[in-house]
Amino acid sequence: MSTPTDNPDTTPHDPQVGPGPPSSGVVDRIGPIFISYRHSDGRSVAEEITWLLRSAGLLAWLDTVNLPPGPFTTHLEQALTNGLSGAVLIVTADIEHSTTVREQELPRLRQLAGNPNFGFAVANAVAPDGEAMDLAAPDRLLGLEQGVLRNYMQYNAWSGDQQLTMVDQLLKHRIRQLEPPVPESEGSNERLFTIAVQTREEQVLAEAYRQDLHIHLQPPESQRKVPPRAALERLQRTLPRTSAAVARTGATTVRLSGGIHLSVSLAIGAALPETLIGRMELVGPRQHIWSSEAAVDDPHDHDIVCAEVPETVDSRAGSRARMAVFVTMAPNPDQSPFPPLLREADPPFTHAVRISLDPLEQFDPREAGRLSWTVANRLKAIATQHGDENGPAEVHLAYHGPTALAALIGRYLNTLRTVVYEYRPAEYVPMMTLDPGVTDGPIVQVHPAG
Repeated sequence: MSTPTDNPDTTPHDPQVGPGPPSSGVVDRIGPIFISYRHSDGRSVAEEITWLLRSAGLLAWLDTVNLPPGPFTTHLEQALTNGLSGAVLIVTADIEHSTTVREQELPRLRQLAGNPNFGFAVANAVAPDGEAMDLAAPDRLLGLEQGVLRNYMQYNAWSGDQQLTMVDQLLKHRIRQLEPPVPESEGSNERLFTIAVQTREEQVLAEAYRQDLHIHLQPPESQRKVPPRAALERLQRTLPRTSAAVARTGATTVRLSGGIHLSVSLAIGAALPETLIGRMELVGPRQHIWSSEAAVDDPHDHDIVCAEVPETVDSRAGSRARMAVFVTMAPNPDQSPFPPLLREADPPFTHAVRISLDPLEQFDPREAGRLSWTVANRLKAIATQHGDENGPAEVHLAYHGPTALAALIGRYLNTLRTVVYEYRPAEYVPMMTLDPGVTDGPIVQVHPAG
């Protein structure tokens, strides 16, 4: 059990244990977290908590997204009994009118919560007179004896900090339930941890449900758009917690898979540097594995070249030296948006450079480890060369190339402050600023482009 706390917004109990009948359901240690709430006044907070959990790497089951068409009661019962890892009960004033929560969801969830492997938390949105949450409200509104739900951890559902604390506790619970990362081969000391990442789709593939974690961001409205700002702001809050959780597993290799926007790929790479996790792998097209380690069978068919960009830059001293970099690692890049980026910058850039693959053609995935390390080190060397009394120049990175390579580059940018751009037709737009060396990094700012 947790020790008491002076924080008036929480109750002093561990979120995964509490009173209730013995479990008669199935607890799946890597299954989804069920979100129980009243639609009339709880939907907005339920959606926010759902996307916050997903941003941290936890699967969350929300009826408006995950409930299939057909008989409501039957499908709801299937969701409750087919294997959950935890649940969040969102208590709002109108929940007393929900027969679904009171008679179907809550009895099942209390049964499951009798199993110590089940993570259960109460998000309390009942605050009399707009003040501290009413800790007795969950029992009163759901017709339970006083003290039943008060013995579980309660978090203030309207507090962003309390939402994040709840997500962090459920993430830690999930990590405790996982088996130790599997050996990569019999007798090996190498341990593999898998993370599926999806930033492009509302739904996820079934195979993602069997990964150790699954980072799922709210997608853009269409495939050609950049990630929504709200999605990146949630990732900014959760990514340090996810990174710390992965490190606690003792994994020596992290393997990423899924559909990932460039900016998110770079941010995840920056959150899992080589100083934290020895090796990073990405599952690329055709299931090729792109590794951060230089391959022994690297064909060395390509190299990296750098060139000054003949565009107008301003060497006037500003608050910090700012360097624009166009990195192209694939054939046929659209270079037309980069000159406008230089001309329209405010304040102006003090330097601009182009880093590219030579020859500029598709390369073998076995070259990924060497090429990513080379690109990152050229970036650091040029930023240092053109820095000032504040340190290396701030890098504004416009990237064209495989997303998998972006994550591998990102994990080496620990000494740089990098503004990451996404390509939209005819323009590059700034998405986020990465600064892995500061507290609560690597994402230190989300820009309004989304």
